[in-house]
Amino acid sequence: MLLALALSACDGDEALRVSGEHGYVRCLALEAPEARTWSVGSLRLALEERTLRIEGAPARAKVAVFTGPVDAGSIRALKRSRPHLALMLGDLGPDGARALVPLGVPVLFVAGGADRHAELEALGELTGDARDRVIDASRLRSIRIGKVELVPVPGAPGGRYAISNEACGLGEGDLRGIDEAVGETEAGVHRYLLSWAAPAGGPLSRGLAEVEAGSPVIAELAERVGAEGAIVAWPREHAGETASEPFRAVAPPLGGPWVERADGTRLAPRVMVLVLSDGGLSPQAQAP
Repeated sequence: MLLALALSACDGDEALRVSGEHGYVRCLALEAPEARTWSVGSLRLALEERTLRIEGAPARAKVAVFTGPVDAGSIRALKRSRPHLALMLGDLGPDGARALVPLGVPVLFVAGGADRHAELEALGELTGDARDRVIDASRLRSIRIGKVELVPVPGAPGGRYAISNEACGLGEGDLRGIDEAVGETEAGVHRYLLSWAAPAGGPLSRGLAEVEAGSPVIAELAERVGAEGAIVAWPREHAGETASEPFRAVAPPLGGPWVERADGTRLAPRVMVLVLSDGGLSPQAQAP
């Protein structure tokens, strides 16, 4: 069934809600965050016009990658990986932002199909250390860290796999807005999608029984913007795995139950650690 914009309002903004067989909220269309500059430890962050620049990272920065759920116990385990920066793709939950503050490094959060609009609105109302350390990257178009650029793609494509019609989703028109915002890749810069859902057709995009669970429209976006890889969280059947040519990393859950993977193995909750350098992103041995 074709999706159409609903006439009813979504928290006062009817243009955000899409109705149909798989209703969702257009989280890419949420209001842009206000411009500001701040520091977290040795990192300096500058936010302007949906672009975040992070400076001060070491030449080989450790980046923690995971999805939710999170709690105090899982954060203690995450801290042992000693990351310089963290990327969280989906499943924040109502208390996840507060739980992440003690990590002490910036956490860039990209909403997924289980993240509701109200939770993202609450994330935008954080203050103090919480506001500085837990950043709603769903509202951004570009994150630049040295020679690496991350392009956030939040939500379930077409509302498929979204937990409810209040959860984050995206349409093909929303992705065209990303094209316009990021333009061509700068020379020497490595561009990656930071997407909850995997692009279709590439490595690690098939779920149980080899059913394609990736998104064709996100695959088309990756080609249009010249992305050389993607960090994703769905399908979970490949949680904790990485692939090359193109680069792909599937965020594992930090907490909750073990995951049954596509090859029949089971994965305990954990964090994935990537290395970010001028040469791009590469995997590092996972934390125990």
